[in-house]
Amino acid sequence: MKVSEDCKSQSLEETNNYVVPATRRPKLRDVLMVSFCNAVGGLALVGRESTFILDNHSTTGLATGGERIIRSLQFPEQLEIRRPGHEPDRLVVPGLSDCHDVLVVGDATYAVSTGTNEVFALDETGKEIKRWTFPGAPDAWHLNCLDVWYGKVVVSAFGMFEEGHWRQSNWDEGVVFELESQKVLWNGLCQPHNPRMADGRRFVTNSGEQTLLVDTGDGAIHSIEFDGFVRGLEFGAEFIYVGVSRSREFSLLKCAHRFARIVILDRKTLRKVGEVELPAYEICDIRILDKTYQSLLFPDA
Repeated sequence: MKVSEDCKSQSLEETNNYVVPATRRPKLRDVLMVSFCNAVGGLALVGRESTFILDNHSTTGLATGGERIIRSLQFPEQLEIRRPGHEPDRLVVPGLSDCHDVLVVGDATYAVSTGTNEVFALDETGKEIKRWTFPGAPDAWHLNCLDVWYGKVVVSAFGMFEEGHWRQSNWDEGVVFELESQKVLWNGLCQPHNPRMADGRRFVTNSGEQTLLVDTGDGAIHSIEFDGFVRGLEFGAEFIYVGVSRSREFSLLKCAHRFARIVILDRKTLRKVGEVELPAYEICDIRILDKTYQSLLFPDA
Protein backbone atom coordinates (compact mmCIF):
# COMPACT_ATOMS: atom_id res chain seq x y z
CA MET A 1 0.00 0.00 0.00
CA LYS A 2 1.34 3.40 -0.93
CA VAL A 3 1.37 5.88 1.93
CA SER A 4 -0.03 9.24 0.95
CA GLU A 5 1.90 12.45 1.55
CA ASP A 6 -0.74 13.53 4.08
CA CYS A 7 -0.29 10.35 6.06
CA LYS A 8 3.48 10.65 5.92
CA SER A 9 3.20 13.99 7.67
CA GLN A 10 1.75 12.16 10.67
CA SER A 11 3.79 8.96 10.31
CA LEU A 12 5.16 7.03 13.26
CA GLU A 13 8.71 8.06 12.47
CA GLU A 14 7.81 11.71 13.08
CA THR A 15 5.10 11.55 15.74
CA ASN A 16 5.80 10.88 19.43
CA ASN A 17 2.91 12.57 21.15
CA TYR A 18 -0.23 12.59 19.06
CA VAL A 19 -2.93 14.60 20.86
CA VAL A 20 -6.60 14.04 19.98
CA PRO A 21 -9.21 16.78 20.48
CA ALA A 22 -10.70 16.41 23.96
CA THR A 23 -14.27 16.67 22.68
CA ARG A 24 -13.95 13.20 21.16
CA ARG A 25 -11.87 11.57 23.87
CA PRO A 26 -13.42 10.59 27.21
CA LYS A 27 -11.19 10.54 30.27
CA LEU A 28 -9.70 7.05 30.23
CA ARG A 29 -8.72 5.18 33.36
CA ASP A 30 -6.89 2.56 31.30
CA VAL A 31 -3.57 2.71 29.51
CA LEU A 32 -3.81 0.87 26.20
CA MET A 33 -1.04 -0.79 24.22
CA VAL A 34 -1.99 -0.70 20.55
CA SER A 35 -0.29 -2.39 17.60
CA PHE A 36 -0.28 -1.04 14.05
CA CYS A 37 0.47 -3.34 11.13
CA ASN A 38 1.56 -3.18 7.51
CA ALA A 39 2.51 0.11 5.79
CA VAL A 40 2.32 2.49 8.77
CA GLY A 41 3.19 0.06 11.54
CA GLY A 42 4.32 0.39 15.12
CA LEU A 43 3.44 0.22 18.78
CA ALA A 44 1.68 2.95 20.76
CA LEU A 45 0.46 3.69 24.26
CA VAL A 46 -2.91 5.42 24.47
CA GLY A 47 -3.40 7.19 27.76
CA ARG A 48 -5.68 9.63 29.52
CA GLU A 49 -4.96 12.62 27.30
CA SER A 50 -2.50 11.65 24.57
CA THR A 51 -1.01 8.87 22.49
CA PHE A 52 2.69 8.08 22.77
CA ILE A 53 4.35 6.29 19.84
CA LEU A 54 6.93 3.81 21.11
CA ASP A 55 8.38 2.73 17.75
CA ASN A 56 7.52 2.12 14.10
CA HIS A 57 8.08 -1.65 13.91
CA SER A 58 5.03 -3.20 12.22
CA THR A 59 3.28 -5.40 14.77
CA THR A 60 0.33 -7.79 14.77
CA GLY A 61 -0.55 -9.67 17.97
CA LEU A 62 0.11 -8.54 21.55
CA ALA A 63 0.00 -10.54 24.77
CA THR A 64 0.73 -10.06 28.45
CA GLY A 65 1.09 -12.68 31.15
CA GLY A 66 3.65 -14.33 33.38
CA GLU A 67 5.37 -10.95 33.91
CA ARG A 68 6.19 -10.60 30.24
CA ILE A 69 4.98 -8.71 27.18
CA ILE A 70 5.04 -10.52 23.86
CA ARG A 71 4.55 -8.90 20.47
CA SER A 72 4.60 -10.42 17.01
CA LEU A 73 6.74 -8.39 14.59
CA GLN A 74 6.02 -8.46 10.87
CA PHE A 75 9.30 -7.29 9.34
CA PRO A 76 11.35 -9.34 10.07
CA GLU A 77 9.12 -12.14 11.36
CA GLN A 78 10.07 -12.41 15.02
CA LEU A 79 8.57 -12.58 18.48
CA GLU A 80 9.72 -9.87 20.86
CA ILE A 81 9.62 -10.79 24.55
CA ARG A 82 10.09 -8.27 27.37
CA ARG A 83 10.80 -9.51 30.91
CA PRO A 84 11.69 -7.66 34.12
CA GLY A 85 15.39 -6.89 34.36
CA HIS A 86 16.19 -8.02 30.81
CA GLU A 87 16.70 -6.37 27.47
CA PRO A 88 13.97 -7.29 24.95
CA ASP A 89 14.61 -10.67 23.32
CA ARG A 90 13.97 -11.18 19.61
CA LEU A 91 13.17 -14.79 18.70
CA VAL A 92 12.87 -16.47 15.32
CA VAL A 93 10.60 -19.50 15.70
CA PRO A 94 11.29 -22.12 13.00
CA GLY A 95 8.22 -22.66 10.85
CA LEU A 96 6.22 -19.74 12.25
CA SER A 97 4.92 -17.79 9.26
CA ASP A 98 2.91 -14.56 9.13
CA CYS A 99 2.10 -14.69 12.84
CA HIS A 100 -1.17 -12.85 13.48
CA ASP A 101 -1.64 -13.32 17.22
CA VAL A 102 -0.02 -14.48 20.45
CA LEU A 103 -1.60 -15.56 23.73
CA VAL A 104 -0.08 -16.40 27.13
CA VAL A 105 -1.73 -19.31 28.97
CA GLY A 106 0.16 -20.30 32.09
CA ASP A 107 3.79 -20.89 31.15
CA ALA A 108 2.97 -21.45 27.47
CA THR A 109 2.73 -18.94 24.64
CA TYR A 110 0.41 -19.76 21.76
CA ALA A 111 1.25 -18.24 18.36
CA VAL A 112 -0.85 -18.32 15.19
CA SER A 113 1.11 -19.24 12.06
CA THR A 114 -1.38 -17.86 9.56
CA GLY A 115 0.85 -18.53 6.56
CA THR A 116 1.01 -22.28 7.24
CA ASN A 117 -2.46 -22.97 8.72
CA GLU A 118 -0.93 -23.80 12.09
CA VAL A 119 -0.93 -22.83 15.75
CA PHE A 120 2.21 -23.26 17.86
CA ALA A 121 2.56 -23.71 21.60
CA LEU A 122 5.93 -22.45 22.88
CA ASP A 123 7.68 -22.58 26.24
CA GLU A 124 9.05 -19.48 27.98
CA THR A 125 12.25 -19.63 25.90
CA GLY A 126 10.38 -19.82 22.60
CA LYS A 127 10.99 -23.54 22.08
CA GLU A 128 8.15 -25.41 20.40
CA ILE A 129 6.09 -27.63 22.71
CA LYS A 130 3.30 -28.61 20.33
CA ARG A 131 1.95 -27.72 16.92
CA TRP A 132 -1.56 -28.00 15.49
CA THR A 133 -1.60 -28.27 11.67
CA PHE A 134 -4.77 -27.82 9.65
CA PRO A 135 -5.37 -28.95 6.03
CA GLY A 136 -5.39 -26.84 2.91
CA ALA A 137 -3.10 -24.54 0.99
CA PRO A 138 -0.95 -21.93 2.78
CA ASP A 139 -3.19 -19.37 4.52
CA ALA A 140 -6.28 -21.20 3.26
CA TRP A 141 -8.13 -20.81 6.58
CA HIS A 142 -6.63 -17.43 7.52
CA LEU A 143 -6.29 -18.38 11.16
CA ASN A 144 -5.84 -15.17 13.10
CA CYS A 145 -6.82 -14.52 16.75
CA LEU A 146 -6.79 -16.48 19.99
CA ASP A 147 -8.63 -16.48 23.30
CA VAL A 148 -9.64 -18.84 26.11
CA TRP A 149 -13.31 -19.82 26.43
CA TYR A 150 -14.38 -22.08 29.31
CA GLY A 151 -10.76 -23.08 29.90
CA LYS A 152 -10.03 -24.01 26.29
CA VAL A 153 -8.03 -22.13 23.65
CA VAL A 154 -10.17 -20.96 20.73
CA VAL A 155 -9.19 -19.59 17.32
CA SER A 156 -10.96 -17.40 14.79
CA ALA A 157 -10.59 -18.14 11.09
CA PHE A 158 -12.08 -17.01 7.80
CA GLY A 159 -13.14 -20.60 7.10
CA MET A 160 -12.18 -24.27 7.40
CA PHE A 161 -11.17 -25.29 3.89
CA GLU A 162 -9.68 -28.69 3.06
CA GLU A 163 -9.84 -27.54 -0.56
CA GLY A 164 -9.92 -24.03 -1.90
CA HIS A 165 -8.97 -20.85 -0.11
CA TRP A 166 -10.70 -18.12 1.88
CA ARG A 167 -10.09 -15.62 -0.93
CA GLN A 168 -12.36 -17.67 -3.21
CA SER A 169 -14.97 -18.45 -0.54
CA ASN A 170 -18.29 -16.96 0.45
CA TRP A 171 -18.10 -14.14 2.98
CA ASP A 172 -20.12 -16.02 5.60
CA GLU A 173 -17.87 -19.04 6.17
CA GLY A 174 -15.88 -17.59 9.07
CA VAL A 175 -15.78 -19.46 12.37
CA VAL A 176 -14.55 -19.53 15.95
CA PHE A 177 -13.49 -23.04 16.98
CA GLU A 178 -11.78 -24.93 19.79
CA LEU A 179 -8.13 -25.46 18.95
CA GLU A 180 -7.79 -28.97 20.38
CA SER A 181 -11.05 -30.53 19.19
CA GLN A 182 -11.82 -28.29 16.19
CA LYS A 183 -15.38 -28.03 17.51
CA VAL A 184 -17.06 -25.01 15.91
CA LEU A 185 -18.43 -22.63 18.53
CA TRP A 186 -19.62 -19.81 16.24
CA ASN A 187 -20.16 -19.91 12.49
CA GLY A 188 -21.65 -17.81 9.71
CA LEU A 189 -19.09 -15.05 10.31
CA CYS A 190 -17.49 -12.68 7.82
CA GLN A 191 -13.70 -12.38 8.22
CA PRO A 192 -13.84 -12.69 12.03
CA HIS A 193 -11.14 -11.61 14.50
CA ASN A 194 -10.82 -11.18 18.28
CA PRO A 195 -13.02 -13.82 19.92
CA ARG A 196 -13.56 -12.64 23.48
CA MET A 197 -15.70 -13.59 26.47
CA ALA A 198 -16.72 -11.07 29.13
CA ASP A 199 -19.66 -10.46 31.45
CA GLY A 200 -21.21 -13.78 30.49
CA ARG A 201 -21.31 -12.71 26.84
CA ARG A 202 -19.34 -13.83 23.79
CA PHE A 203 -17.91 -11.20 21.44
CA VAL A 204 -16.29 -11.34 18.01
CA THR A 205 -15.28 -8.61 15.58
CA ASN A 206 -17.07 -9.50 12.35
CA SER A 207 -14.55 -7.50 10.39
CA GLY A 208 -15.78 -8.02 6.83
CA GLU A 209 -19.21 -6.65 7.72
CA GLN A 210 -17.77 -3.83 9.88
CA THR A 211 -19.58 -4.99 13.00
CA LEU A 212 -18.99 -6.18 16.54
CA LEU A 213 -21.21 -9.16 17.34
CA VAL A 214 -22.37 -9.86 20.89
CA ASP A 215 -23.93 -13.19 21.90
CA THR A 216 -25.74 -12.64 25.18
CA GLY A 217 -26.58 -16.32 25.60
CA ASP A 218 -30.34 -15.80 25.32
CA GLY A 219 -30.48 -16.86 21.69
CA ALA A 220 -30.06 -13.35 20.29
CA ILE A 221 -26.99 -11.98 18.52
CA HIS A 222 -26.61 -8.21 18.80
CA SER A 223 -24.72 -6.34 16.09
CA ILE A 224 -22.97 -2.99 16.60
CA GLU A 225 -22.07 -1.22 13.34
CA PHE A 226 -18.91 0.78 12.60
CA ASP A 227 -17.64 2.67 9.57
CA GLY A 228 -14.40 0.78 8.96
CA PHE A 229 -12.63 -2.56 9.26
CA VAL A 230 -13.21 -3.75 12.84
CA ARG A 231 -10.19 -5.48 14.43
CA GLY A 232 -8.77 -5.14 17.95
CA LEU A 233 -10.92 -5.58 21.06
CA GLU A 234 -10.19 -5.04 24.75
CA PHE A 235 -12.22 -4.70 27.96
CA GLY A 236 -11.64 -2.23 30.77
CA ALA A 237 -13.61 -1.82 33.99
CA GLU A 238 -15.89 0.81 32.41
CA PHE A 239 -15.25 0.69 28.69
CA ILE A 240 -14.86 -1.65 25.74
CA TYR A 241 -12.21 -0.56 23.24
CA VAL A 242 -12.84 -1.41 19.58
CA GLY A 243 -10.24 -0.91 16.84
CA VAL A 244 -11.63 0.53 13.60
CA SER A 245 -9.22 0.70 10.68
CA ARG A 246 -9.16 2.09 7.21
CA SER A 247 -9.11 -1.13 5.20
CA ARG A 248 -6.54 -1.87 2.51
CA GLU A 249 -9.62 -2.50 0.32
CA PHE A 250 -10.61 1.09 1.02
CA SER A 251 -13.04 1.42 -1.89
CA LEU A 252 -14.99 -1.70 -0.83
CA LEU A 253 -15.93 -0.48 2.64
CA LYS A 254 -17.86 2.54 3.84
CA CYS A 255 -14.90 4.14 5.61
CA ALA A 256 -15.68 7.67 6.73
CA HIS A 257 -12.24 8.28 8.26
CA ARG A 258 -8.78 8.32 6.74
CA PHE A 259 -6.99 7.04 9.83
CA ALA A 260 -7.55 4.27 12.33
CA ARG A 261 -9.46 4.93 15.55
CA ILE A 262 -10.33 3.28 18.81
CA VAL A 263 -14.08 3.56 19.34
CA ILE A 264 -15.06 3.43 23.01
CA LEU A 265 -18.22 1.68 24.20
CA ASP A 266 -19.82 1.75 27.62
CA ARG A 267 -19.26 -1.76 28.95
CA LYS A 268 -22.74 -2.07 30.48
CA THR A 269 -24.90 -0.51 27.78
CA LEU A 270 -22.66 -1.11 24.72
CA ARG A 271 -23.38 2.45 23.60
CA LYS A 272 -20.65 4.45 21.87
CA VAL A 273 -19.27 7.14 24.18
CA GLY A 274 -16.18 8.43 22.36
CA GLU A 275 -13.21 7.69 20.15
CA VAL A 276 -9.48 8.19 19.82
CA GLU A 277 -7.97 8.87 16.41
CA LEU A 278 -4.50 7.41 15.81
CA PRO A 279 -1.69 8.17 13.33
CA ALA A 280 -1.95 4.88 11.43
CA TYR A 281 -4.13 3.12 8.89
CA GLU A 282 -4.58 -0.28 10.55
CA ILE A 283 -5.00 -1.35 14.17
CA CYS A 284 -4.19 -4.98 14.74
CA ASP A 285 -4.47 -5.49 18.50
CA ILE A 286 -5.30 -3.65 21.75
CA ARG A 287 -4.25 -4.61 25.27
CA ILE A 288 -4.66 -2.88 28.62
CA LEU A 289 -1.38 -2.36 30.48
CA ASP A 290 -1.33 -2.09 34.26
CA LYS A 291 1.62 -0.46 36.02
CA THR A 292 3.55 -3.74 36.19
CA TYR A 293 3.60 -4.11 32.44
CA GLN A 294 4.12 -0.40 31.83
CA SER A 295 7.39 -0.74 33.71
CA LEU A 296 8.57 -3.31 31.14
CA LEU A 297 8.25 -0.67 28.43
CA PHE A 298 9.77 2.11 30.58
CA PRO A 299 12.15 0.34 33.00
CA ASP A 300 13.89 3.57 34.03
CA ALA A 301 10.73 5.59 34.69
